[in-house]
Amino acid sequence: MASDDLLDVEAAGMNCMIGIGYEQVWLGSEDSSIYIIDALTMTCNKRLVGHRNQVSDMIQEETEENGDTISQIYSCSLDGSILLWDPGLMEIKSQFQLPQCWRLTSILLHHDHIWCCVEYSLLVLARDGTQIQEVTLTPSPEGSSNLMTDFLIIPQRDELWVVCSQRANLYIWKTDDLKDPIETIPLPGCSNITCMIHVKNQVWVGGGGTTNNGKGCIYIINSECYSLEKELEAPCGGIGALCSAEDRYVLSGTQDSKAIIWKVD
Repeated sequence: MASDDLLDVEAAGMNCMIGIGYEQVWLGSEDSSIYIIDALTMTCNKRLVGHRNQVSDMIQEETEENGDTISQIYSCSLDGSILLWDPGLMEIKSQFQLPQCWRLTSILLHHDHIWCCVEYSLLVLARDGTQIQEVTLTPSPEGSSNLMTDFLIIPQRDELWVVCSQRANLYIWKTDDLKDPIETIPLPGCSNITCMIHVKNQVWVGGGGTTNNGKGCIYIINSECYSLEKELEAPCGGIGALCSAEDRYVLSGTQDSKAIIWKVD
């Protein structure tokens, strides 16, 4: 598995990205903006504003209405702000604010609920932001809490996958029983784990290495047997974001605003 291309991205301090159809890539940045990138020319053609803090994550939702497919984008920022966008008009449809939130790093939709990674726990919210449930990890042997950095849900398996920055492990729960993890997968030689993505029967985990001169690390996990299949090295620095294209390619974004395209086996 090798990188096919290396691209310079003009967004300042990229935190997250998402592919919109075949034409656009949206980049969430540290300067609170969302940059719209033309997927063919890889040039920035628009900048969206609305957040007041770093844009930390984005997700796309598609629904059927009167025979038409309606697409909308949720974006969130570290200060707990969640915005709903119309990607066609590139306008804000609605928004709400999580109370007393200082580190909202990622969001997902599952069973018509919004799942949010907020510092030391995961919150399950109704569409209007009302809290329904909270998920936490058992404190470390030293007694310290675990800073959660990213999570994903595999609907076909009803599984919740979570990574924490202080522990080089990946934790897995069943979504109908969130009391204790059913599996823990070690990620050797990695620090500052930041992001994950589910592609085919694999989960890709991105972060920064501890022994490879500051280069980025990507771990490829078999999602069916919970085994570590492969470790990749990104030459441009720690991985800050991952997204996929048609389950054939994975685009990894580094913390110094560069991107690498990988082929999926």
